[in-house]
Amino acid sequence: MGARLVVSIEKGGIEICNVYFHWSANTLDAYREMQKLTDIIETSEKTDPVLAIIYGLAKNGGGLTPEDEEFAKRRWPDEDIPIAKNRNEGLVAVSAEQIAYSERWAEGTSTIYLDNHTCINQLYNYYDSWQEMKLVYQLNDYNWQKDWDEAHFSNFSMVKWLGKPVPWAHLDDAISEIDDSLEYRNESGNLFFFEEC
Repeated sequence: MGARLVVSIEKGGIEICNVYFHWSANTLDAYREMQKLTDIIETSEKTDPVLAIIYGLAKNGGGLTPEDEEFAKRRWPDEDIPIAKNRNEGLVAVSAEQIAYSERWAEGTSTIYLDNHTCINQLYNYYDSWQEMKLVYQLNDYNWQKDWDEAHFSNFSMVKWLGKPVPWAHLDDAISEIDDSLEYRNESGNLFFFEEC
């Protein structure tokens, strides 16, 4: 068991690696893991973002997934690549086979885009409006509460970033706006709900 999050790292429209976290597949932790990874990329002495992530995560027991050790030796023959000791701290997959393997285990996903320094959290439940939510509940015989009307949903916390690409510089804002609630709305009336896998 676990709450398996996989964060994809993309450059030029290509997934250059991904990182598996065993207990982070929820709305808030996905943002926190992406912030940790972007901080590593921005502060590392390594210019290769994949190496930066591997070495950065290794400081707390994460690192390269053991299955990619031989692949990494061929790709970076002059590096002593740290192998992960703790899947909770991040397993970095770099070969096409291991990237696909990590994705098969994912219960939630998020993506970091290196080209434009944005990321997107894909871990949330969403409805276009409260009316759509009500229709889904009715069609599925879910329990719709009598007090769930427009006024009820207008009291949800307002969010700006959930469901949109977040510039790395605004990850603190994205975390702050969802940190104290499980229910959110945006200016367009869309409804979002905290998701935990």
